[in-house]
Amino acid sequence: MDNKQGLKRVRSVEKEERIMDELLISNIIVGASTLLPAILAFLIKAEKPNQFVGYRTKWSMKNQETWKFANERAKMMMPFVSLLTIAVQIFSYFIIGSLAALLSSLAVFTIGLFIGFAWVEISLRNAFGHDGSPKAS
Repeated sequence: MDNKQGLKRVRSVEKEERIMDELLISNIIVGASTLLPAILAFLIKAEKPNQFVGYRTKWSMKNQETWKFANERAKMMMPFVSLLTIAVQIFSYFIIGSLAALLSSLAVFTIGLFIGFAWVEISLRNAFGHDGSPKAS
């Protein structure tokens, strides 16, 4: 009986270690993938409003000036959100565990993007009128 229980414990520990390894890999992938949009924002230059690349909303696509303004703001926001996500992920991984780190980092990234997009949109509305013309300062 002792041999069977010992074997079950060994298998249980091996399974647990495999799950932990998979969660570590998942955390690394999520951390790296949050940097991807920030890197792409700096590498890909969208000079004119288009349907494929850049920060594309109704307000940002009104004209060249609103497009440039919105994309510059989005470029500032993305690295901040990515680095905040990675910081939360690393802290969570060592303090509360790998699964919690994965979930908390995804939540921080999602919420950060929503707040960042809201910031860009509010900035656009404060700087430009409904027709896309700059507001007087």
